[in-house]
Amino acid sequence: MIKKAYQASINITKPKDEVFTFTSDPNNLPLWSGASEVEVISETHDKLGSTYKVTFSSFLKKTTILIKIISYNFPDSWAFETEEEPVSSSNYKLEEIKGGTKVTFELIEDRESDSIITDMAIKRKMEKLLANLKNSLEE
Repeated sequence: MIKKAYQASINITKPKDEVFTFTSDPNNLPLWSGASEVEVISETHDKLGSTYKVTFSSFLKKTTILIKIISYNFPDSWAFETEEEPVSSSNYKLEEIKGGTKVTFELIEDRESDSIITDMAIKRKMEKLLANLKNSLEE
């Protein structure tokens, strides 16, 4: 297995606490991530260890993943991990900037192989995800 890390950032013209609250609530995933449904499996008052079933539907198939909140530091950062292949963790870091918030998304995956094409596709997907987040928050 190869551990690969990818990173993308975007600036959003909203206050840091508002961006954190929106992004760290898995129930908002359908508004910006392409998820079609989110189901609470277990939830804790401090979010750590909370588990959610997230479904992504397309014309051809339906994919479901379990995510578990592994870090929750209001309003600076939060992270979740998946156990499905490829195993990954997604980290969101928020930084107050003039006129809004800088969101940095880091994805760490255990991959079977190393491919520049896969790397480019993942990077494009991350950038699109952050653009969708920005559009959802700035509407």
